[in-house]
Amino acid sequence: MPLPPLPPNLKFDAEVLRLELVTGVSEVSEVVAWADRVVLADLANDAPVLFDLSLAANRSVAEVVSLLGEVPGKVEPADVGRRVAGELARRLTIGGSVPGLVEIRVVPPY
Repeated sequence: MPLPPLPPNLKFDAEVLRLELVTGVSEVSEVVAWADRVVLADLANDAPVLFDLSLAANRSVAEVVSLLGEVPGKVEPADVGRRVAGELARRLTIGGSVPGLVEIRVVPPY
């Protein structure tokens, strides 16, 4: 008998975190905190990779990105992109930091 599907938001959240890691909006520690919450809520039994993510504090960004991609399910990429863009805008609006964001200054020619 096949396992029941994960709640759709787990795959969505995993993909959002994956894109945020790749773009520098989030850090590995945020992924670990998310995975810890999922495990503690007893929602990780159908996706064992969440246990690996919960223990990924010392793994590289590339490894964590790969693990996040293993969370089963399907999402609409445009929805993921909108969420990441919204999170980036929120962090910049409240004056928060964006770990991997490179500051670019445009200097007018003289």
